[in-house]
Amino acid sequence: MKWFLFIIVFLCILISAGYVGFLAPYHIYTLAIKEGLNTDFIETKVLPNEMLLGGKYKLEEYDSNGFKEYERLWRLFHFTHFQIPIPVHHPLYDIIPVIKIGEKLHKNLGIKIVNRKTVVMSKILVLEMKRLSLDLGKYKLFNLPIFKKMILDTQLNKLWDDLFFKDLTLPDYDRLGFFNYVKEIKKYSYKDLVYNLFILKMRTEMFPPSAINIGMLNETSLGIVEVQNDDKKYSKEYIYLKENNNIRILELITRKYTKAGQDYRNRVLKNIVYQESSEQASVHLYSFFRELKYSQKIDQEGMIYLFSAWSHSMKKKEFLIQMIQWLERGKGNAKQLKSLYNYALKTYGTTLSTKDHEQENAQKRLERKIKEELEDEIRDEKGTVYKIQNGKFESDEKQMQYFLQKAKDDMVNDDENEGILVVE
Repeated sequence: MKWFLFIIVFLCILISAGYVGFLAPYHIYTLAIKEGLNTDFIETKVLPNEMLLGGKYKLEEYDSNGFKEYERLWRLFHFTHFQIPIPVHHPLYDIIPVIKIGEKLHKNLGIKIVNRKTVVMSKILVLEMKRLSLDLGKYKLFNLPIFKKMILDTQLNKLWDDLFFKDLTLPDYDRLGFFNYVKEIKKYSYKDLVYNLFILKMRTEMFPPSAINIGMLNETSLGIVEVQNDDKKYSKEYIYLKENNNIRILELITRKYTKAGQDYRNRVLKNIVYQESSEQASVHLYSFFRELKYSQKIDQEGMIYLFSAWSHSMKKKEFLIQMIQWLERGKGNAKQLKSLYNYALKTYGTTLSTKDHEQENAQKRLERKIKEELEDEIRDEKGTVYKIQNGKFESDEKQMQYFLQKAKDDMVNDDENEGILVVE
């Protein structure tokens, strides 16, 4: 009898040890994704739960009835490597060029859409390209022969989908209980766990540290990453488009709780597509500009065509010169000229203006331009005293001082955190 009990106890110990050995990799995996690990075999960082889940990214619904009458004013422009929807002669919006110069003098171009009170409704910025590759990194786990072959055999299209769609979590032990938990996790092989950890590594490296949510739009295969934004009035999203092994990235900032901001966001996400940039594209866009009427060339429509053409040939200063010189002939273009003046001054040491004002620096030129526009607005008010009512300025003089100081700051401001100059 004693021998029988001894055998039973011994078998129970063996079975328990077997289950412990079987469950150990799943326990380590759970620790890796929930608490993080730092070993020679693998290093992981804790990500928000939404970054582990992945899935389909949903567009928020909004009432678009107020925007349907302006549908014909939207056009797709070939801007850098994308077709981007931009409004032309829209009664509600102004378009302002954005030029961001990085530490290595890499130029990121974009546009800012503001309403008639100059409140930013949306901003889109083209960021630097990344490469999609099966980089195993330094960690020993991925370089073990059995796992290395599995990862390197993965098709890049599958990797791309898994980056945004794949759920990296395991069944919940507390909810299922021991036996149901064991039954469920048997569906996940050890190879599945290692592949999931590789996807976790890719998400950590590919997406910004401040990312809080990811997903993919089924209709367009766009990868979307929501990023934490310090300004709570605006949402920030990164849009990822795959072209062969290249990943093109755009930053999209949208004013929350506004139909105008939501309208542009949805237009971008539904319509943006990849289109390769080339010198020929700039020639094609410039030919469209040349066919415009004079009144169109001196306003934002002409600027959009020239800005798009310049985005394909940024070494050609002539496009920048023409943008500035044509805008100077029109009215109401001070906001657009401010951005271009600042960039030209930073890059070439001159604003590239044709205005005959000797000894006039960029600050004085901007002061004169804004003053001329204010005087035009005053005359339009039939001689009445004009006072700007935007909730911030008590008088024209204070508004003028604000714009001039901001323009001066922009010309010399190097972002201390990123080492960049943002020209808007």
